[in-house]
Amino acid sequence: MHASPGSGLPLAQDSKIQTLLIFNRQRQKHFLRELSQIRQHLGIETISNSYIHFLIMKATGLNFSEMLVDAVTLVVFFASAVISIRPNILMTIEK
Repeated sequence: MHASPGSGLPLAQDSKIQTLLIFNRQRQKHFLRELSQIRQHLGIETISNSYIHFLIMKATGLNFSEMLVDAVTLVVFFASAVISIRPNILMTIEK
């Protein structure tokens, strides 16, 4: 059995993983579609294209700009990544 380039996994194993990933994406889309239909049936209208924006509106009642929410989300994500990764890099350098 040959390994797929870069993965270190046999081709059969790599194709199984790809199949599982595709199946998982399809299940997620199906779940979100059903959730949207349930919300519509209950009369709950989603007026936001951003789920985080929607959650902030529901939790606080405040309607911030979607662009502002997306920008703050991006900054928080990258700050969290740096805070999480930095100690690991420093420990590796000290060794």
